[in-house]
Amino acid sequence: MAWNKRWLLCGMAVLSAILLTACSSAAMEGQSGRQQTQTAAGTIPAERHIVRVTGRQGTTITLHLNDSQASKELLAQLPMDIDIENYSTNEKIFYPPNPLNTADTPMAKPHVGMVAYFKPWGNVVFFYDTLDGGELYDLGSVAEDSSRIRALSGTVHIEQIPQ
Repeated sequence: MAWNKRWLLCGMAVLSAILLTACSSAAMEGQSGRQQTQTAAGTIPAERHIVRVTGRQGTTITLHLNDSQASKELLAQLPMDIDIENYSTNEKIFYPPNPLNTADTPMAKPHVGMVAYFKPWGNVVFFYDTLDGGELYDLGSVAEDSSRIRALSGTVHIEQIPQ
């Protein structure tokens, strides 16, 4: 009888270890199973959409757009050739052909290198210097040194980079 109890306890211990390992792996996959990419703007999940903006002067910047509704609608309008303008002393803006739906799009937490949508005017904003908040919806961020945004002017080509 004691021998059967030992086998039973041993079997239960092994089964518990297997279950704990499976649960731990599933929890870790949900939290950190997504690949991460390290950029100048910080760590960005790999499922973000990569976009290239190229100016006539050869200036190129890479954007990592999030998976929000507004970002998806901007991506659906690409590729595009569009005029980018200076606004204030800290940003470049352009007006996409069609307005973006901001449903389920998070409000932006202002930071240099941010790509956002300013819904009242219907423009996309790239910030290269300090900024204040406002009615900005987060679309993503610039992957490299955000000061490169400053060099963009005139007509730019914007396209999604296949992954």
